Amino acid sequence: MVTGSHILFDRNGLKFYTNTGEITKQDEIAIISANVLVEYVDLLPLPNADTRAFDLYIKRYLDVYASDLLKNKKLVFISIQALAEIYTPFYLKH
Repeated sequence: MVTGSHILFDRNGLKFYTNTGEITKQDEIAIISANVLVEYVDLLPLPNADTRAFDLYIKRYLDVYASDLLKNKKLVFISIQALAEIYTPFYLKH
């Protein structure tokens, strides 16, 4: 299972399951200590990102608020969600 959430992409990952459920800490130890030969795999390049969903997300919020709503205001940003780190610069430049 590939997981994703509100955390940054580099903190997401894979979750592995056995036929009896999610792997245990003992399973993890066995996996980490396994000596496995992996043959070379020629990977294809990733396709260009499709930004349509992101663009619509930004547009939705920009359309709701007047462009001068925060004009002459002092702002303080505290990032408690990782996505805020990504989206805040886009909001501020518009």
